[in-house]
Amino acid sequence: MGENAIEMTLGSNGKSRGRSCPVQASEAKSMDHASGAS
Repeated sequence: MGENAIEMTLGSNGKSRGRSCPVQASEAKSMDHASGAS
């Protein structure tokens, strides 16, 4: 589910960047978890 949320939030560009930049993906996952928790 986290990956899907990231794709929807960042879009295609976000997905490509996430693969190139692990940090970006990590931040996106943190945001996703925060949203889910809230």
